[in-house]
Amino acid sequence: MKHPKTIEEISAPWMTEVLRGAGILRRATVDAVNVRAIGQGLGFLSGRARVTLTYDQSEEGAPATVVVKLPATVKEAVDVAESTHAYEREIRFYREVAPRTPIRVPRMFATIMEPADNVFILVMEDLKGLTAGDQVIGMSRAQVLAAVQTIAPLHARWWNGDQRQALPWVPSVEQQLKMLSLTPEVIRTAWPLFVESFGDSLPPGGRALGERIIQHLDGIMAAFVNGTRTLVHFDYRADNLFIDDDLTRKAPIVVVDWQCHDVGPGRLRCGPPGGRQYSTG
Repeated sequence: MKHPKTIEEISAPWMTEVLRGAGILRRATVDAVNVRAIGQGLGFLSGRARVTLTYDQSEEGAPATVVVKLPATVKEAVDVAESTHAYEREIRFYREVAPRTPIRVPRMFATIMEPADNVFILVMEDLKGLTAGDQVIGMSRAQVLAAVQTIAPLHARWWNGDQRQALPWVPSVEQQLKMLSLTPEVIRTAWPLFVESFGDSLPPGGRALGERIIQHLDGIMAAFVNGTRTLVHFDYRADNLFIDDDLTRKAPIVVVDWQCHDVGPGRLRCGPPGGRQYSTG
């Protein structure tokens, strides 16, 4: 059966095939699907949809909803993803890294990769029962500490090891920064253009903070590449976390969006300058 290229092409027969292949369905058939786009404007490199499933009969373990992640349809996003091999890297993370890494990620029903046809699809559990992180709203101190405790085992699992031999397809942080054009020169050139376009929308002190960052940019960028190497998420922020309301439970945070993971310094610090710092390293 032909795989969908857009979320509009997700069909009941295709979902039946996927769930049968995963061993989830044996008797039941997906009769109908209700597909709703989610994360619009957030998942820059991908299209995502929550798919509500209707079956012809009940079957134990059959999910009521799943989330399907497909390549983006915007050319600029596709170009970035292709240049960084983002789709392939995420699928290989779920296939090869997640099973031997102590970190909670979404349950995968299918990881479909056919590069020649630009088919990269994840079908995963719906995490709607958890609270989606929001970097604009921010996180509580307890949530931040839980986030540090969540990522630490991943860093420890690959800490100071030979990741290049075990995971030859994962780029170094230097390669990642180059692929994303995140160099001091590019950032310094982009800053005046950003201020010209969005300066009036910055909060009080925003422009001054930006100027301080530009002033110390070389040191900031050096911190991205200096230190003991491990496997890092690279985009570890609130928007990529799903958080259980009860942080005392085992593994209360699920980490998503592994398109940009790389091998780099295993640092994660949070807290006010001069105040107490919390670190995985």
